[in-house]
Amino acid sequence: MFWRKRKKNVEVAENKETELSSVDKAVAILAPEYAWQEVDEYAILLEALAKEVGCERENRMEFDYTDWDNQASTDISEMQKRIDNMKLVGRVIKDIRFTSYIYGERGSWFGNTLDDFAEAYCKNAEIGKGFEGIIENLPDNPKFELDFMMDDPVIIEFEDGNRFEILTFVEGSFIATMNELPWNVKGKVNIETINASKLIDFCKGGVITKVEVEGGKTDFAEDGVLVVRIFWKTDAEYFFEFSSIAHDYMAVSVGNSNFEILRVPVIKALKSMYKPL
Repeated sequence: MFWRKRKKNVEVAENKETELSSVDKAVAILAPEYAWQEVDEYAILLEALAKEVGCERENRMEFDYTDWDNQASTDISEMQKRIDNMKLVGRVIKDIRFTSYIYGERGSWFGNTLDDFAEAYCKNAEIGKGFEGIIENLPDNPKFELDFMMDDPVIIEFEDGNRFEILTFVEGSFIATMNELPWNVKGKVNIETINASKLIDFCKGGVITKVEVEGGKTDFAEDGVLVVRIFWKTDAEYFFEFSSIAHDYMAVSVGNSNFEILRVPVIKALKSMYKPL
């Protein structure tokens, strides 16, 4: 599992000198009422960020995933045949959705690089009273890597009206379907946190050029489906990679023709967060 980093009490007494990390300083600036408590510092900073610069949530519909879940397969050749029969090659991407909460080693994807942002925040704290003035004046770095951990489906919508849905929730076993999940479906496990349509908007208009299915030995079987990779092209060549890892998570990454994971500017990443409820 991936847990948020927790910390000991932050001391901010006027008569006591303390050595604070950049995140501690940002928490003290943004949420001083928490400074005397043991707090989840990343969650506090993320919530403050999302309230200020995040995007509005959309209404999602409940869905019974029972029948959909039963279509999982560990057979590599069957999965390749199943996806080939969907005739994805040549389809044009209209939009993409992450229905999942996005995890990381500190609990959330943004937590993975939040130290860098907090440091930049503290250095630029004099620029305006809110986040807007600060983030608009941040340098290009840090950038956020398009490499995610999730436990709910990804949906890719095509311009012809069809939708491709994919998930692995047990290592070596994938579900891949067409038009079986509503575009507006609510995730199964936790509330979604990232607006992929905003974050990965450069995929829109991309044409699917190839789909690969890779397998291998897992901790639970001699052979299983480990990776589904969808290549697409706009002005350049890219891919989505869906990987079965950590027993019950799906890793999703976006890369280029050199198999390098792409990174996006901090401003774009922060503005793709959904505002907290």
